[in-house]
Amino acid sequence: MYKTHHFKTRASQRAISQEMIDLVLEFGVRVRNQVVLSRNHAEEMLREIKRLMRRSRLPQAPPPLRALRHVLDKGGLVVVEVEGVLVTAYAYGGRRRLR
Repeated sequence: MYKTHHFKTRASQRAISQEMIDLVLEFGVRVRNQVVLSRNHAEEMLREIKRLMRRSRLPQAPPPLRALRHVLDKGGLVVVEVEGVLVTAYAYGGRRRLR
């Protein structure tokens, strides 16, 4: 996917990593031209990963787990995508902030 200069700049300024963006694009919910990974959805994913880790007794957390925790710290994440172009990304502030 192509990333605009604006997207790269804003993601960097807002401490949004590529791993976090990949999580949102893969597991987020599309709302018009935005892909949203809300806090609630991220918490559900984290609980499920932890449950699977307990069962398999993994020695350490997988890399996506760290990115998921960062998404939770931000309260969720929104990535704006128009026709395959990533335009911007920002912390999810609830339904009111969706544009």
